[in-house]
Amino acid sequence: MDKSKRLTYTLYAILIFSLYILLKPSEKTEQKVEEIKKEISGEISLQFLKDRINDSNPEERAKAVNALGRKRNPKYVSDLIKILKEDDNQKVRLEAIKALERIKSKEAIPALISAAQDFDSRIKRKAIWALGEIGDSRAASSLTNSLNDIETEICREAVFALEKIAVYGKELKDIWVVQSLVSVIRNPYSDIQKEASWALREIGDKSAVPGLLQTLEDKNPSVRKYAVSALAELGEKDIIPALEKLLNDEDEKVRKSAEKAIESIKKR
Repeated sequence: MDKSKRLTYTLYAILIFSLYILLKPSEKTEQKVEEIKKEISGEISLQFLKDRINDSNPEERAKAVNALGRKRNPKYVSDLIKILKEDDNQKVRLEAIKALERIKSKEAIPALISAAQDFDSRIKRKAIWALGEIGDSRAASSLTNSLNDIETEICREAVFALEKIAVYGKELKDIWVVQSLVSVIRNPYSDIQKEASWALREIGDKSAVPGLLQTLEDKNPSVRKYAVSALAELGEKDIIPALEKLLNDEDEKVRKSAEKAIESIKKR
């Protein structure tokens, strides 16, 4: 904060406390004085933080960004977006993403989508996580691209994010998103298969059914199992014959999943 502003706030505070002492105020006046004190303190604090985000020391910038995020006030979003786009320090940018997630402003979505395609792996992961937490369906296309990332953690985070957006009740019935999630069920990692299956169930788009039926022939029993789990929610009675073939599957978990899926579909 510049010296003139500091002086103004200091003089203002002295004046208020002088009046407080001279007038021997009532309870209402005391309350008003407390409100003014908090307002002055808040303004000084905000200005101090906004000065610190331009500090030459990245550690100080990161601390200031973190503090701004904890205030959860949308009026700081433009400052945080600028930091995310322009700061050259990874830690500061990560703090900006965390702060934007806390505030949950829709204004931040385009900047976070851009960060989700960053060259820095940690920035990408944190941006994808934030998009999922904010839950705006505009992020779906970007997240779908991330499903094909060569880094397993990026793919996993994208699946989680799409699942969260679906859970938040946003419209995700996009054929590209749905088919990409069907493909992810073939991922070699079982936790990713599981989350993709769950996301498809949450989205509830039956256009996933043909692709899921094809995965029932996959060599990986875990893939077959999670495909069956999704079909139990999305399929109709016409897919029962395909599920019945799995009642003789070599894998016990697949057999049990198929049995439960058939029972579930017949009850509808």
